Amino acid sequence: MRELILRIETRRASQKKSTAPKKRTARKTSTSKAKTSPSSQDLAPGNRITHKLSTRKAKSAEKERRIKETLQKAKEERDAQRMAQVAAEADEMAEILARFDSRSKTISSRRRKRS
Repeated sequence: MRELILRIETRRASQKKSTAPKKRTARKTSTSKAKTSPSSQDLAPGNRITHKLSTRKAKSAEKERRIKETLQKAKEERDAQRMAQVAAEADEMAEILARFDSRSKTISSRRRKRS
C-alpha cells in the first residue's frame, strides 16, 4: 500500500513539474542511449516488474465488439426490410402496369369496334 501511495505521489510531483512554464535555454545533445533491458536492480526480488493485464480495456473491447455486432445485425435487418419493401413495390407496380395494359387493350378494341 505504501508503495502505491509513493508511486502516486511521485507521479503527481512529476506532473506538477511538467506543467510549470519552461524557460528557453540552449539545448544540449546527449549521446546516451535509452534503457532497453531491465538492469539487475530492476530484477531484484523486491523490485520485480510484473505485467498485469488491464481488465478495463478488455471489457471495453468486448463492449465495443458487442456494439458493433448489434449495429451490424440492425443494419442487416434494415437492408432486409428495404429489400422486402422494394420487392413488394415491384409487385405492386407490375400489377398496376398489367391493369394499364389491359385497359389500353380493351379501349383500343372498343375504338376499333366503333369505327
